[in-house]
Amino acid sequence: MSLVDHMTVICIGKFLFGVAAGGMTVYCPNYINEAAPTEMKGPAGAVCQLAFCFGIFLPAIFGLAIPDDVKGELDSFYIQQYWRVIWGFPALIAIIQSLLLWTVFPYDTPVETKQKGGNLDEFMKRMYTEEAIDSRTKAFD
Repeated sequence: MSLVDHMTVICIGKFLFGVAAGGMTVYCPNYINEAAPTEMKGPAGAVCQLAFCFGIFLPAIFGLAIPDDVKGELDSFYIQQYWRVIWGFPALIAIIQSLLLWTVFPYDTPVETKQKGGNLDEFMKRMYTEEAIDSRTKAFD
């Protein structure tokens, strides 16, 4: 919706995009907290926050290509259409991320698995090697 050349549609699209981005900054660290091994929660959470900051920084870097002085260049791509590239790139990344989460990494967290009445052993087998499962179960014995 943010790529349509109508101000009302752009505003609605940017609002929805902001709500989705805000949700991701909540859900991703929560998923990491539930799914990551205890010794990896800190580094995984830090990487998650760095990825969010980089995701905010990258479109700002794209904005550097827009010229400061636009005299006589009003018909150029950078003045008329480059804003679609700046706002479309995060949408492309979101599409790739969604496809990966639906196809390659379709895991529930241990909390969701337990709430659904599922077997946590199956979750452990999908996420960890046999040696890691043995070492984790021995730590709880």
